[in-house]
Amino acid sequence: MFESSGTEQAAQAYKDLLGKASDPLFVVDEDDQFDVVNQEFLDLVGYDRPELVGMQPTTLLRGDDASEWQRRTNLLRTETDKHSDGWVARVVTKTGTEVPVEFDIEAASDGDSIVGLARDVRQQDRQEQKLEILNRALRHNIRNRMNIILGKATVLQDIDDEGYKTAAERIETVGNEIINISNKARKAQKYLGIPDDEDCKLDLVSATEQVVVKFSISYPAASVTTDLPGRTVARAPPSYEVALIEVLENAVVHHPSGSGPVDITIEPGDGRVSVHVRDECEPIPTSVIDTLDDGTEQPLHHNDGIGLWLVQWAVDTVNGELTFSRREDGSGNRVTLTFDTIEE
Repeated sequence: MFESSGTEQAAQAYKDLLGKASDPLFVVDEDDQFDVVNQEFLDLVGYDRPELVGMQPTTLLRGDDASEWQRRTNLLRTETDKHSDGWVARVVTKTGTEVPVEFDIEAASDGDSIVGLARDVRQQDRQEQKLEILNRALRHNIRNRMNIILGKATVLQDIDDEGYKTAAERIETVGNEIINISNKARKAQKYLGIPDDEDCKLDLVSATEQVVVKFSISYPAASVTTDLPGRTVARAPPSYEVALIEVLENAVVHHPSGSGPVDITIEPGDGRVSVHVRDECEPIPTSVIDTLDDGTEQPLHHNDGIGLWLVQWAVDTVNGELTFSRREDGSGNRVTLTFDTIEE
């Protein structure tokens, strides 16, 4: 099966590479028998290496799944224009447990062997379920508990004592910030999944105008000016409006006045369109920008730690771009969301 490599050393290097992989990987030879398997695949199916090597993959599959394996691998071996395939099947382990796996297989360069990956989808499904439950429970408890705290803070502010009043005002401020974080987490869960392609055709001008109207109602003291073309259609997600609102809130609330001015311009380019949001705030901390660029979970101290992540995740769903710079005269920040344009 390693004919194309030309050397036994290359074949051994290939086996070593499989051994270092973190996903369950395998190689099936021209006789449709397991030839190379890594430890992760052995752990998945519960067999020892001597038991599994030489076994046919259909032994681990039942009924339609076994037939589907044969059909798809035969196509890979015979169709010159088909080199890879993927589907979900149920693998039967040595103990008889049926495990749903996502198969990804490719035809090896020798034309007869099959290189494959069998990813256990249970862990992903369970992890998503756990995160959803924890997210809901956390947000529910935050809202309920913080409403109690804010109620007590309101009572304390009525006491004729400056110390109590100051402490109560601080409690109220922090409590509202925590509720705001909870609301942003809800937005992330609700809006920032991977959208279908057909939902990602958006007139940015119309969407931006709608955002400005909504934003002006929530922040009537803020001054929002726009410079927009007639119409610009782009590959942008439905969550664009959520992202733009987050950028506007960031620009307004971090101004010393608490309701700073902000302007929005849309600039079409060569196959791309950029939405620029300019404020009159102090520079966004470098640590915040570095955290977004690195994609780490380090805490953000700007916009309660979640707002700019919402923006980043929104543009990422369509391979857009989020960039930060200072205004030309140094008077504020410029946050830019860039998307691919769509010809109509």
